[in-house]
Amino acid sequence: WLATCCVDAQCRIWDVATGILKQTLPRANARVHSLAWSADALYLAVGDGLGGVKMWQRKRHADLSSQVAEFGVTAHDGPVHALVFAKGVGVPKDNHDNNTDKGLMLLLTAGSDGSVKVWHCQTHSVIRVLKAHQG
Repeated sequence: WLATCCVDAQCRIWDVATGILKQTLPRANARVHSLAWSADALYLAVGDGLGGVKMWQRKRHADLSSQVAEFGVTAHDGPVHALVFAKGVGVPKDNHDNNTDKGLMLLLTAGSDGSVKVWHCQTHSVIRVLKAHQG
């Protein structure tokens, strides 16, 4: 699978082996600046020019066509320049537990506001905010 986005705020999913367009996702709220697949290809995230992030989760061997964005938020003040999925190594299972959940799926978003946010993909909540950059 390959995901592409264009200045028209439209994202498309392609079958790389055949070159066939498999589906077109609903338009983002603004021009898309970033997108990322998770390593297992079950999650797709899109970041737009207004700070919005949308994420879809698909079931194995299924496409995203029947799903509305599972997760959609204004994540940053300004464009979302980078997205990456990661497993939750080092992230506590909860605030009272020193054990970590190595299977936890995370989405990291970086915006022009200088922050990086770490999102819990299952609960759609922010786990950490890193603020170290200017613009």
